[in-house]
Amino acid sequence: MASARWSCVRQGQDRRGKKGARVAPFVRVECRRMKSLRGILWVLVLAGLGMSGILTLSAVLGGQRAELAVQKSFDAKDLTADILPPPLYLIELRLLLSQALDGTVALDKARSEFQRLDKEYKERVAYWQAHPPYGLEQQLLGAQHKAGQQFLQVAGQMLDELAAGHAEQARQQLPQAQTLYVEHRRGVDATVSAATALAEHSIADYEQTLAWVSRLRWAVMLAAALLLVLLGAWAKRTVWAATGGEPRAAAAIAQAVARGDLSRPVRVRAGDQSSVLSAMAQMCAGLSALVSSVRASSDSIATGSSQIAVGNADLSQRTELQAGHLQQTSAAVLSLAEAVQQNAQSAAQATARAQAATEVAGRGAALVGEVILTMNAMARGAKQVSELTSLIDGIAFQTNILALNAAVEAARAGERGRGFAVVADEVRQLAQRAAAASKDIGAVIRASNSQIEQGAGLAQATGSTMDEIVAEVRQVAGLIGEITSASQAQEQDIARVSQAIHHIDASTQQNAALVEESAAAAQSLSQQAQQLVSTVSVFALARV
Repeated sequence: MASARWSCVRQGQDRRGKKGARVAPFVRVECRRMKSLRGILWVLVLAGLGMSGILTLSAVLGGQRAELAVQKSFDAKDLTADILPPPLYLIELRLLLSQALDGTVALDKARSEFQRLDKEYKERVAYWQAHPPYGLEQQLLGAQHKAGQQFLQVAGQMLDELAAGHAEQARQQLPQAQTLYVEHRRGVDATVSAATALAEHSIADYEQTLAWVSRLRWAVMLAAALLLVLLGAWAKRTVWAATGGEPRAAAAIAQAVARGDLSRPVRVRAGDQSSVLSAMAQMCAGLSALVSSVRASSDSIATGSSQIAVGNADLSQRTELQAGHLQQTSAAVLSLAEAVQQNAQSAAQATARAQAATEVAGRGAALVGEVILTMNAMARGAKQVSELTSLIDGIAFQTNILALNAAVEAARAGERGRGFAVVADEVRQLAQRAAAASKDIGAVIRASNSQIEQGAGLAQATGSTMDEIVAEVRQVAGLIGEITSASQAQEQDIARVSQAIHHIDASTQQNAALVEESAAAAQSLSQQAQQLVSTVSVFALARV
């Protein structure tokens, strides 16, 4: 009860906002409910008694109506049995046999009627075999049924004889049919007597059960009424004991708490630890301690949130300044990256040109080598020409000597050697001219050999120089390649540094945004803490 009342008061405080005066009507309603609790309990008792009486009366009237309905059902069945012959009683078949023998019924009609009666008999026998009657199985399906089956068999034979035109033989079977019918009739009478006795006994049992149920209902009604009275008295005593005093005192304390006044003392009986007033005293003490703690915590939160707001504002400014520096650094790194990239491109171009120069120098060195080979071949050719010239000079010399000898011999021969002397003279002149030309060619060849030797020396020196140039160009190309690789590595490193600075810039921007949000949240927290302090200040606490 105490927890329920405190829950109501707390819900009222949740609805009231900052002012507690709005809860007073709700508390007064609770007080009126406490005052009217006794009246409600008595109303419940009277309502329970009235409902119990109504139920009992309706049960009695229902039992009487059920008894009347059962009696009507039995009367209707008796009336039907008095008017219509049942299928299991073969009296109609006996009458049909007499009419068939007397000729008052056509034979075809008699046979169709026999078939109908036989079908109905068998259907009812099958029904009662599937649904045995209560204790009447022997009477219904015993000797009576056996005699009825035999009677049906003899009746069928008699109709067959009549159909064959043997009326006399059919009449001779009539005494046997009569005997079976009488035996069947005795069984039917015995069965009817047993069924009537069973019905009367069932009706008597039903009436006794109905009377017992009626008495039981009255007893239950009285017990319920007594229980309701005892329950009302116990509820009254329990409610007053649970309250712990006047309901007005509890209502006044609840109204004071609703107004925020926690300084009002609550008087509790000695040893009372479970009543509403005791619970309210504990509630006021706990609420006072809670409000005091909330006040202290609210002040601390307000102070701390103000400091956090100031620190976050300072941090936001420094973060924005750092973000600006990072943007400048990022721009400088980007410029440096562009310069390094341009240097890498220039180094790559220089490397390509150095490689082209190396190839050109290589081709020049190859050409100089070929020139050297050609010059050497020319020098060898000049020596061979010189040798041939020397050989021609020797031949000319010998020819001249031979011409002189021929002239001497011609002179010795006289007239007969005169023509030979002329030829010899011509030969000597030709030898002299050949020797002179050979000398001139030798001089030219010697001069040419000297120039060829000088050209060969120069070509060899040029080839050595070209080899040195090729080696130097290759070294320069290697150095330029290393510079290119270093420039590319620097470009990649600068790209990574630029990317890292970009990430740091993004993170700094995010941090700046978060710092601004944190500053706004701290400012909001400070405002809420101030509002909480002003809200808690509504409560008036007892002075210690």
